[in-house]
Amino acid sequence: MPIKITAVIVGLTGIIVETLLIRELLVVCEGNELSLGIIFSSWLLFEAIGSFYLGKEISKRKNKIFFFVILQLLFVIFSISSLYLTRNIKSFLGIELGVGVSLQNIFIVVATIIALPSFFHGGLYTCLVKMFSLNKKDIETSLPMAYIFELMGAVVGGVVFTFLLIKYLFSFQIVFLVSILSLLGIILLLIYKRDKLSTLVVIFMFLCIFTAYIFNFPSKVEYKTTKDIWKGFKLLEFKNSIYGKVVVVEREAQKVIYYNSIPIFTIPVSDKTFYEELVHIPLSLVTLNNKEKINVLIIYGGLSGLLYEFLKYNTLDIDYVEPDSVLVNTTLQLLDNKTKTDITTNKNVNIHNIDPRVFVKKHTKKYKLVIIGMKEITDINTNKIFTYEFFKLLKNNLYKDSVVVFTTVGSLVYLHKELVKLNSIIYNTVSSVFNFVNVIPADSYNLFLCSDSDVVFKLTPETILYNMKLNKINSEVLTKYYLEYRLNENLKHKFLEDINKIKKIINRDFSVAGLTSMLCYWSIKNTSSVGSKFVSLFFDKTNLRYLVFIMFFIILLYLWLFRNKQNYIVYYSIFTTGYIGMFLNILLMFVFQTVYGYIYHLVGILNSLFMGAAALSCFFSEKFLKKTKLIFCEICIVVLTFFISLIIKFLYKEMFVSYFIFVLVFVLGGLIVGLEIPVFNKLLLTSEVAIPESRIFGIDTLGGWLGGILGGVFLLFVVGIKESVAFILGMKLIGILFMFLFAKNV
Repeated sequence: MPIKITAVIVGLTGIIVETLLIRELLVVCEGNELSLGIIFSSWLLFEAIGSFYLGKEISKRKNKIFFFVILQLLFVIFSISSLYLTRNIKSFLGIELGVGVSLQNIFIVVATIIALPSFFHGGLYTCLVKMFSLNKKDIETSLPMAYIFELMGAVVGGVVFTFLLIKYLFSFQIVFLVSILSLLGIILLLIYKRDKLSTLVVIFMFLCIFTAYIFNFPSKVEYKTTKDIWKGFKLLEFKNSIYGKVVVVEREAQKVIYYNSIPIFTIPVSDKTFYEELVHIPLSLVTLNNKEKINVLIIYGGLSGLLYEFLKYNTLDIDYVEPDSVLVNTTLQLLDNKTKTDITTNKNVNIHNIDPRVFVKKHTKKYKLVIIGMKEITDINTNKIFTYEFFKLLKNNLYKDSVVVFTTVGSLVYLHKELVKLNSIIYNTVSSVFNFVNVIPADSYNLFLCSDSDVVFKLTPETILYNMKLNKINSEVLTKYYLEYRLNENLKHKFLEDINKIKKIINRDFSVAGLTSMLCYWSIKNTSSVGSKFVSLFFDKTNLRYLVFIMFFIILLYLWLFRNKQNYIVYYSIFTTGYIGMFLNILLMFVFQTVYGYIYHLVGILNSLFMGAAALSCFFSEKFLKKTKLIFCEICIVVLTFFISLIIKFLYKEMFVSYFIFVLVFVLGGLIVGLEIPVFNKLLLTSEVAIPESRIFGIDTLGGWLGGILGGVFLLFVVGIKESVAFILGMKLIGILFMFLFAKNV
């Protein structure tokens, strides 16, 4: 019984530490969900190394429980130190705050922080299997039992983390609690072992950490490490929300709100010209006058300066959509009393804390003007506002002569080829939805105006100034001379000439061309020439397709060379199952983030749901399918994977239906992962393979690593869902064919 409880604690503490580091790394990587694939795969890679290396070590040792205790203590120590390191890693690597993190730096950051805790956690799993097999009668069931009990702990840990820990505690408080629980598990195991000296040492460590927790030491460390991140700034406040981390700092009489390390709002407004243009130029197109009521929709960025400019008009009914209530409330508290009162008491201003897509879908209200206040694409959440699907949905809330306005990154001097590609993608996307698209290029941003009416091409300095005069609005910037310069037709023709040289690509929800182009730009800009070539190579769809063909050739060559060796075909099956399991996990999180947008909050529970299904599948397989042929399990996996890919398209239905489908697909994905574990174990034990549990875990996690890096980072984001799923189905079908022809005994 103590060993089973210990296995549950290992799973529980492991998932909490992993999820905690994922959340912290998402902030370090500025909310970039592409880092999820790198984080998950890196955790698996170092777990595989730990499982393989430490698995060999434990096989040599007689006192396996004592070796397990040492590994658990090391896991506790490096969990705390890795969390501390996340707060300082940017300064160590010389990465500036608010600057996009390159792909190369994401790999370095993740590997540095994840390596040691995941290495020792991998060793813990192998130790558990050995401890379960101390009774020789349980050798055949030791691997499945360790797997089941650890995953049971992971499920509990994910639920507790999501609904209790992150709701009431900061990160260091959580990791100290995890340490206390781990030490309690060690004490229980040592009492069972009757090792008095070791028990006393661990009890002393437990009392030290428990005392530190009681005297609020973790909270002090939390504040100090957060303050260290913002050296040169005065740290005013920091909060967690379900969408990300909000930090408020002050420097030179300016307060800046950072959201997942990205500057979102500045108080007072630093770029007044930008907001005056974004508001007053398009408003002149919707024929404002003092008698007419105009409905305006602002999506993101309203508190940055947009609302201040809009409130100068008396004839507007404004809906402002900003999903994160914590961000909104924090920003409102920083505004001066007059501005705050004007916004919160104005009956014509309605702030909605809801996802923009959900808002547009649920409301039938029509708008004359829609402004997207997000300056650039930084993650899936912002990318989905610039997709074909969203603009198509938005049209249901527009009149024929309504105008949609947003900006993209631009330059009149030199525009990097990736930014040219980004502007081309966005232009082609909106052009495929709206009949007329006008672009006003500028030195740091391009202003897009979209409509089904040619009204967007009727901009003149005179109409803009007349409209402002009619509404008694003065501006020191928007003069006739300045507006003539801004509306210069030659600048627009040059811009269109540049983007028309790029192959036509549409930005879609599940084929995030806009996001990958922006990430590619940041990676090339902030890395070496060798690194930039690597990024360009793997962010190119054609190159990735060539890579897939090469991989299929290697797979066929491997299976042909070892066609008469049963174990090697089993190894291939283990590897591909690991690949599929990790890819599906990342795919479903990617889809969830696209639909709902708060993966930061639910990553723990989603991961636990996946693992819980894996544990259930493993238990069911151990009881009823252990004697089943491996080829049957492989066919089941192909069918389940294909079924998951089919039902993903239903995830845009009503909220309740979508949640139900998400639960279904996460469960199905987990079933795939656990189904074959007992079958693998039985086949390799029959073949008298040394340390089968270490080999199964190692090969499975290596497959998961490749699934996270190749599938979850590059194929999914660059090639898209359909081709990525086709690749994994192809891998499995080739394996099934070789089993049928050359290894019918498996």
